Amino acid sequence: MTALFPEVEGPLREWLRARPELAELTGSGRHVYFAAPDVKERPPRWLTIQRVGGAPQDTDVPCDDALVAFHCFGRTKAQAAELAAALVGVLFAIKSRTPMGTVVAVHALVNAWTFEPDPVLEVPCFVVNAAIMFLAAPS
Repeated sequence: MTALFPEVEGPLREWLRARPELAELTGSGRHVYFAAPDVKERPPRWLTIQRVGGAPQDTDVPCDDALVAFHCFGRTKAQAAELAAALVGVLFAIKSRTPMGTVVAVHALVNAWTFEPDPVLEVPCFVVNAAIMFLAAPS
């Protein structure tokens, strides 16, 4: 049986907002978004989440391998790097079933961490790409 969970970003965002390692850097989790905030004065650091790929796996238990891009922004390169390092640490901690609302993350594999300054926003940005395996949460 295969299943695709197109809505893994919402549960993942809420889980990340609650992580103390990130909350300290993102205004108690307020600055974790799906897109860059459309405000004149941006926060010192902010994080965006976007599912950019992945595929369901043909298993007995519905399983989804999602490829997620995290953009870690800061007013300075050091602030963006600090947020990216904290994010990678949090992702590395997903080694067993980690409940995230409607889904359960089983493991995360960080497969890229690159510096990509945003030319439109004109701010430093580190992009962290991770493959995260999700299962449907038990009902």
